[in-house]
Amino acid sequence: MEMSKSNTLGSAPAYDHEAPSPAVHVALLTTLFAIGPVAFQIFLPALPGLSADFHASSSVLALTVSLATLSFALAALTYGGLADKFGRRPTILIGMSLLTFGSLLGAFAPSMEVLLLARVLQSAGGAAGIVVSRAIVVDVYHGSEIARVMSRLVAAMMIAPMLATPVGGAISDAVGWRGNFVATAVLAAMTLLLSLRYLPETRKAHTANSAHGDGLFAGCGQLLRSRAYLGFTANNALFMAANTVFLAAAPLLLATQYKLTSFVIGVIYILGALMFALGAYASARLPDDAFPAVVKAALLACVASAAALGLALGGVWTVAAIVLPAAVVSFVVGFTGPTVQSGAVSAIPGMQGKASGMLMFLSSALTAAMIQLEARLSDGSPVPLTAIVALCCFGAVVALVTAPRR
Repeated sequence: MEMSKSNTLGSAPAYDHEAPSPAVHVALLTTLFAIGPVAFQIFLPALPGLSADFHASSSVLALTVSLATLSFALAALTYGGLADKFGRRPTILIGMSLLTFGSLLGAFAPSMEVLLLARVLQSAGGAAGIVVSRAIVVDVYHGSEIARVMSRLVAAMMIAPMLATPVGGAISDAVGWRGNFVATAVLAAMTLLLSLRYLPETRKAHTANSAHGDGLFAGCGQLLRSRAYLGFTANNALFMAANTVFLAAAPLLLATQYKLTSFVIGVIYILGALMFALGAYASARLPDDAFPAVVKAALLACVASAAALGLALGGVWTVAAIVLPAAVVSFVVGFTGPTVQSGAVSAIPGMQGKASGMLMFLSSALTAAMIQLEARLSDGSPVPLTAIVALCCFGAVVALVTAPRR
């Protein structure tokens, strides 16, 4: 299909058939971007209640996050190939259906084993929204516009998870953790219906032709041989791990060490979400040569995470000493994410879907490993958490400076 040479959020992209209005198009992409993170965030404040109901240890509780993250990773790898081979629209519909079913299964889970299965299915479904929506942005927009559009979508999508966290805490305090799954099921079903009604197919003809006859994982080796792809992907993976390890470990730490309620923990999470959104918003205003600013921001994350680790080792275990450095890291992840993600996804022309899927697979697999590592090392203090976050931040800087400038 012939795409317009330039698109903005205020002009309609070109499709093979009747397209939704620009406002509806952006709103739907934002919803698809947000639904996976919402399902993740709304669940986290319920972890203390889940521990009480199933008498689960911290390592078992960590599985509700790490297995879900690993499921997300494997699904993301598959969705990239599916989206290139069969189209963006059917892949999205499959994912949203899976997210709805997984959420309903979690709401009625009779045991920890069933709940873990529900989390795996739920996360696998939510992965479609992020992977395929990112490919759609690359289909529709061009050049530096890709990073700018991604920045705006990421900033907008952070509003929903930001609100979902305290809402999830309030639901958990009021009706228990099952209510969090019910809320997610309703949101997923609504997103599925919106996609059925408004989502057109945006896959380009040359993408379909290059994917024809290929296996779902064909081309992965080519991606892994690209220095640009590896550098940007490693940076994204390490920063994602740093941010998500905190999100996964902080609820239990804040509840046990500081006796905070699920709602208060959810409110605290708003700070991190706001900083992430602020970083993404600032990223949208970067010049075409954004690399120097991205490197400086990555160094800021190193300073903040090192400060948090130093305070923890020094016995300063206040809420502020844990939360404020993590908020700085969240800002940096939001600021650097659009640039490094667009760099990775567009590293090899014609492989946007596979590149997006591999990006999320590697990022999520590393995140799952770091979550379980933190759970194994956990001793009731913030030291293991802050050490892993600092390690990831320093690794992210190394990965970034080894990537060729774009």
